[in-house]
Amino acid sequence: MNLKRYCPKNYDSLSELVHLASRDAHTVVVQAGHFLLYYDEVEKKILPCIEEFLVEPRHADIRADYAQFPVLTWSLGLRLLSSLPAHDKRAMVVVNDWQYLPKECKRSDFYMSQKQLPGCYAKELSRYSDSITLFEPKKVSSGISTAPFWSEMNLRNRYQRHFSKLITSGGLPKDAILEIKPDAVYCSFPDLAGVKREVYCSCQTGDCAGEIAEMLYESGLRAGATCFINIYPLVCREFVELGSQLSVDLLGSSCTTVLNIGVQSTAVRDNSHLIETAEASLHQ
Repeated sequence: MNLKRYCPKNYDSLSELVHLASRDAHTVVVQAGHFLLYYDEVEKKILPCIEEFLVEPRHADIRADYAQFPVLTWSLGLRLLSSLPAHDKRAMVVVNDWQYLPKECKRSDFYMSQKQLPGCYAKELSRYSDSITLFEPKKVSSGISTAPFWSEMNLRNRYQRHFSKLITSGGLPKDAILEIKPDAVYCSFPDLAGVKREVYCSCQTGDCAGEIAEMLYESGLRAGATCFINIYPLVCREFVELGSQLSVDLLGSSCTTVLNIGVQSTAVRDNSHLIETAEASLHQ
């Protein structure tokens, strides 16, 4: 994939970039509204780091740091998506369900209790009900469904299984280097700078790059997307860019145009502040 970088500083320049990326796409998927899960020790309950759920005084610090990013990016993502001429426009929400949860927590408790979008998300989506649909994970025959959300841990685990099948079938590209050691099977692959990166280990859970690759693959496979727009925390740029490359070069995703919009994720004030911090990369 070829990579171009941009620094849009206002909504108009960002919108222009989104239109450029999606100009030939019939189906566009946007990932926005990404949020963390937080464990409230007092309530003994997992809460999404979104304003409407963090209402107690003890939540003040985490609300100030993390609660604005999800709501603002969801609103921004839908606004950008609605302006596109694509025939099929879909939005999805990915949940960070691993980073800040104690080991004894069961993330499944959250997905069992939260079977619908947060109120502020549903209200915003309803404004575009004539043009945008929600892209959800497929139903599961056993286990806990995470719908309407996409679980980061599920995406990582799915990437590991996907990659294992590629190894077994001999479906990896020539640039992939396999190392079979007594403890595990490892695979390295050159990134966009030509540096060999470990992209798979059979005895470890995948990282953020793997989940990005699998998310894009799923969007192409199940939604038919050829263009994907990802509004993500800028601190994750390295993983997001590697995952965008792996989705096509390793997994063979049909989603071959990816616009990653990285923005500040903590202590965000408003949409203008959000866009002012944006750095975008276009993978084609």
